[in-house]
Amino acid sequence: MSESFRVSVAINTYNEEKNIANAIESVPFADEIIIVDMYSSDRTVEIAKRYSNVKVFNFEPCGYADPARQYAIEQVSNDWVMVLDADELVTPVLWNELKRVVENDLADVVQIPRVNYMFGEKIICGGWAKDTVLRFFKKSSIIGYSARVHSDFYQFPADVRKIFLDIPEASILHFNYLGIEHFIDKMNKYTTIEAAEMFKGQRGIPKAKHIIKDCLWFIPRFMWKSGGRKNGWTGLALAVLMLTYKISTFIKYKLMTKYSSSLYQDEIYKEYQVIASKVINGYKTKE
Repeated sequence: MSESFRVSVAINTYNEEKNIANAIESVPFADEIIIVDMYSSDRTVEIAKRYSNVKVFNFEPCGYADPARQYAIEQVSNDWVMVLDADELVTPVLWNELKRVVENDLADVVQIPRVNYMFGEKIICGGWAKDTVLRFFKKSSIIGYSARVHSDFYQFPADVRKIFLDIPEASILHFNYLGIEHFIDKMNKYTTIEAAEMFKGQRGIPKAKHIIKDCLWFIPRFMWKSGGRKNGWTGLALAVLMLTYKISTFIKYKLMTKYSSSLYQDEIYKEYQVIASKVINGYKTKE
């Protein structure tokens, strides 16, 4: 790699021992790889440290990766940065295209196609079929970060030079959910975060009538208009799970509003304790 073009890769991890080696080995062009680990309890860090160009930092767990991702970018020593998740790979075709963009000074920020695999299958329906991610850019172009989960995390000036690689082969491969259990585990975490953002006024709140409408029409609309049928039973599973995601987020928000707390389960527990005390005291009055 020429001295004029050096790339840092930033990867955030938490218990990624099954994926981290593949992610690291898919970026052999990296001058340095910054791993920011949220105190994994498996062999993630041990595996990462086997590679000579890897630097490992720790970051307190915070429920989602974005704050740790910002910290990772702050640690890189090169201006050009590739951001990668531990369950993602950079294809050789993608790297060649990114190199072309940089060597010809075509952009400061690159939007990249991403191919998603879920439940052992390449997903060709819904938003996943046309998924793109902003993962390659000049660190010097960043003017801020978004605090919201599942948002456009990196903030750039309006006049930043941005390019989209409209080449399917030049993509990031994303080995997403392994199974239904994996999806549900992540869904429970992210619906709680999104509901809390609604409760704090950081995210728009859907109207109840829209939620009811989704209950009636989301699955058939996803299967036909969004192409879910192309993935067969997997498409149907995704339709059901995404509807569940929407409903779960809304109900969690309503519970937070009802109990005036994002920790509404603690408030419900207190109510249950009052009921339990009345039952137990009923026995004492009869003694």
